[in-house]
Amino acid sequence: MIQSNLNGFKGFETYRDELIQQAKELIKTSIASLLETRSIYGSIRLDLSPLDKKIQQQEYIVQTTNQFGLQERRALSEAESQVVQKEFFGLKDAILSSLWSFDCEYAGSATNLFSQTELEQAMSHITIPKVDISCTHCKGEVTSHTSGYEGLNYVPSNIQYGLNDSKSASVFVLPYICQKCRKEPVVFFVRKDYSSKNGCKLQIVGVSSFPSAHIAKYIPKEEQTHMSNALISNHGGMPLAGIFYLRVFIEQYLHRVTGLDGKFDCEALMEHYALPEGFPKDKLTSLKIVYHELSNSIHQPGSFEETQTQFEKSLQDIDIHFKALAMTEEVNLVSSQSS
Repeated sequence: MIQSNLNGFKGFETYRDELIQQAKELIKTSIASLLETRSIYGSIRLDLSPLDKKIQQQEYIVQTTNQFGLQERRALSEAESQVVQKEFFGLKDAILSSLWSFDCEYAGSATNLFSQTELEQAMSHITIPKVDISCTHCKGEVTSHTSGYEGLNYVPSNIQYGLNDSKSASVFVLPYICQKCRKEPVVFFVRKDYSSKNGCKLQIVGVSSFPSAHIAKYIPKEEQTHMSNALISNHGGMPLAGIFYLRVFIEQYLHRVTGLDGKFDCEALMEHYALPEGFPKDKLTSLKIVYHELSNSIHQPGSFEETQTQFEKSLQDIDIHFKALAMTEEVNLVSSQSS
């Protein structure tokens, strides 16, 4: 069967169409996850394992003609199902390597100046998903963004090129606009790398503008510059620099609140770091642990993905710490005023 020729699935069109539609939904989910959780040069693996499960567990029914010339439906035998499953696994691989075309919610359809295979036609008109990302014009606030904008007449064509017989790559242009301010659109360039051995990877390789760093109000004002530098570094595709700035943030904060100068290391600073009564320290990751994790990443850096994952974990731990600290201090203040 030539996978680009969808007519090869005669008798199984319904299963074929369901598989393609589910693949489109998984692609949309993966793109949303990529844009919401990764910065420039960040990447994720496209997980199509739900398709594997569907192919393996699907009961295939066919319509046949019995000896009396009557139409009847029957389930395929185990041996027949294995043959069909092999074809559908081939279709899944073809979906991964094919050219995808996207549509915006508020624009015309994608344009393609070249002839398309049947599979590429089937993998067109994928609606670019909504995402919640930081907006430059909203001072870095995370807002809802939809694809397309007024005046956009079409989605630029995607570019695909073969690397060799088993590898291919393509770049997608994904335009978005903030639904809160509806000012200047932001355009992402996402690269898809496919290989028959490693599957499919999606990576942000370009963005038209970088968002401002949004700092929560409960983050200490005196150290917000270091936090801002950390966020900007990570958004710029340099998570290791971001990790360095997070460590500086913790160091400078501890020096300030403990009153100890630079002669004291983190161990000594943490011993003098007093938390207010009622702070849930047993339920949260301590700043001491966060500091050591950051230091380990600096002295023994891993891959880009590992470094970015550590940055995001440490950032979340720091955010939770100071949010809990602010809430605890507020509760203690109210309690003291009412007593």
